[in-house]
Amino acid sequence: MYYIEETDTEVIKYEVEIDKDNLLKLKEKIIDECSAIEHKKTNQAEGLLEPSFFEGRDIRNYKEIRIGRKEYFDGPDEDIYEIEYDEYHHTDIVRYIDYLLNGAPLGISLLKDYSSSCKPITLLKNSELEEKNTIKKELKKPLKEMKISSLKQSINSLELLKEEIELNKNQVSDNRYYDAVMKCITLTEVDRINKDAIKRVKEFQGTSYTKKK
Repeated sequence: MYYIEETDTEVIKYEVEIDKDNLLKLKEKIIDECSAIEHKKTNQAEGLLEPSFFEGRDIRNYKEIRIGRKEYFDGPDEDIYEIEYDEYHHTDIVRYIDYLLNGAPLGISLLKDYSSSCKPITLLKNSELEEKNTIKKELKKPLKEMKISSLKQSINSLELLKEEIELNKNQVSDNRYYDAVMKCITLTEVDRINKDAIKRVKEFQGTSYTKKK
């Protein structure tokens, strides 16, 4: 795999070596320790969700409990299940690692430009402050102007946030592993060319001429 990097004056070509074993281990650590975890609960007829629901998603701690049965006049009855699971939302660095593992040099550019994501708990705390501010603003209004539905919605959101904060309390920012990821990439320069030379070649190729006989 080769990687092309541009400076203000040159284009540099590197040969790339990837320590795939260590990169895979780091990827798993980042997924486990840096993902934002969202707990979900829903009711579903006939139990298991469709297999397509799980494609491309990191679903863990999946469980379902039969809670009743729905009767129909014009069709067969259905069992109703309560379904619970945790979904791990990976940080962007996991996708960039996948590019490298699949031989795509784009992953190097993305990693070099990467600004580490916030700790999941920080994002949740910010959401908590937003919901609390909404409640405060609503409570300052005269009673006849209060939107009770908005208050209920914010209170329900705070209840969910409380659960998610507890779920994410041990999650960390992925910047903890950034340097280790970059150490898995070895770039060896194989060539470089001045941008002015490239410009001249392009201009030359765009020039029409008559070949001598």
